[in-house]
Amino acid sequence: MSDQKSNTIDSSRCGDHRSVGGVMIRVPAIFALLASKRRAAPWRAVSVLLLSAALLALAGCGGGGFAKESQESNAFLERVETSCGKLSVGNQQILWLLEGRTSNSTTFVDVTTKLYSGQISQSDYTDHINAFYNSGKGNQPALDCIFSQI
Repeated sequence: MSDQKSNTIDSSRCGDHRSVGGVMIRVPAIFALLASKRRAAPWRAVSVLLLSAALLALAGCGGGGFAKESQESNAFLERVETSCGKLSVGNQQILWLLEGRTSNSTTFVDVTTKLYSGQISQSDYTDHINAFYNSGKGNQPALDCIFSQI
């Protein structure tokens, strides 16, 4: 009997007891810890996957993606820069946006290229520019200039 007492294991220090096929076995603490973390791993993987998909969609990589670059779209952007560069959308000059001087440059170039390629209408372009570069009616001269370059 005293032998049985000496073989009793304090699971808080050494590990955990698990039932495997109806037989109780002692699982070392590290394996018990890893097993408990494995149960959460699929949920973490799903969470990371969903978060990544959401970020890609918000960044423009989902659905419509980025507008394709071509010689014609580059020539259009050059015309916009030459004719409309000193005008502003929001508080940013078009020249700055086309030269990549601001953090919003990619969005402006992408949506303007989509306008030129016919992927979005002038109405959708106007809505997008006014929402992203909030300036109310202050954007209209720049928008009119851009539309005249098409």
